[in-house]
Amino acid sequence: MAVWWVVMAFCAIWAIALLLLSTRGWAGLVVLPLIPSIGLLIGVANVDSAVIAGAMVAWRCFAGGSERAGGVLLGALASLKLTPTVFLIWLIATRRWRALGWSIATGAALAIVTMLAISPDIFLRYVGVVAGVSGGGRPFALLIAAAGGLAILFGGRRSPTAVWILAAVLIPFGSPVTANHTWALILIALAPAMGSLLRHVPAGGPELSTTIRGA
Repeated sequence: MAVWWVVMAFCAIWAIALLLLSTRGWAGLVVLPLIPSIGLLIGVANVDSAVIAGAMVAWRCFAGGSERAGGVLLGALASLKLTPTVFLIWLIATRRWRALGWSIATGAALAIVTMLAISPDIFLRYVGVVAGVSGGGRPFALLIAAAGGLAILFGGRRSPTAVWILAAVLIPFGSPVTANHTWALILIALAPAMGSLLRHVPAGGPELSTTIRGA
């Protein structure tokens, strides 16, 4: 447990440091109000820390043209925790079919490993747990998730950066099971603003690069 806590704390602190350094500090305007959520995230060693760091790296992969690496990462994140699946919708919306294929293949491979290592009925048990904890969830979360998913699908080709931000924000707002630490996931929305990416022309084309510079 101590090793897990150290790893999760490192992921969260690394992602925040990367954001602050690459944006010359202005990302702190978003980090500051999220400090209570970030503190709780690190304190309980939630896996969302790894999701934040992994999503940051995935964006950098796509910005550098590494479709396979980005797809594998998103597939792994969606297998690690269900909510990052929203980024697979982003892959469809932005026509990144190669990356989507790698994401699906990664998810399928990890699912097989999970069933062999734990139990064949692990996913049925998971559905039961989710149904139990989300029974008293926020009534509008499903509607928000559906509307956000449609917006990503229809707007992805035209503005891939904007819909990446929407996908990130959709995780805490669209999930029926949101804890106080979940709001830290909004940090993923700042990934397109990382100054280190400006050296690359992202897979989304010149429009994406221009949007990043505007950020």
